[in-house]
Amino acid sequence: MAAGAALLATVVAGCGSSGQSATPTASVESASASGAVASIEACPEGSPARGLLKGDLNSGDGAFGTIRNNTGSTVWLWSVKRDVTTPCRLDMGKGASYASRTVGDVYPTSRAAWVPQGSSPGMFYILVSSSPDVNSPGVALGVLDPYIGTPSAASVYRTP
Repeated sequence: MAAGAALLATVVAGCGSSGQSATPTASVESASASGAVASIEACPEGSPARGLLKGDLNSGDGAFGTIRNNTGSTVWLWSVKRDVTTPCRLDMGKGASYASRTVGDVYPTSRAAWVPQGSSPGMFYILVSSSPDVNSPGVALGVLDPYIGTPSAASVYRTP
């Protein structure tokens, strides 16, 4: 996946309050400047994490980071937070934050075919792909902040 080489994802793990605020995102009705599929909503830009990129948070645990699109074209993001077949769109040059704590059984990762087999239970996964088709190749990013222990992150290139 050519897009994967230029995609930048950072993971920062920590504990503390999430400082959440909400900024509504508008659905796009026509083609974006990058020529992306118009009916797919743009991912919420910047911080704090919102929409499908925000897992469950509490005041004591959480892992967070940023996905920045440096590919020169649009990429699509899915998460185990919502309908695992409906992405948001991250246009070139844009970045979006994600955050979650250990998700446990809240978002069963087994319901998302793109989550790697043998993944740690409770990992919050995001799929990044150069196509709006959930069955296309992409990179699955997982974050986990256990109640006891060290936060971790994993990334797996997946092919259908």
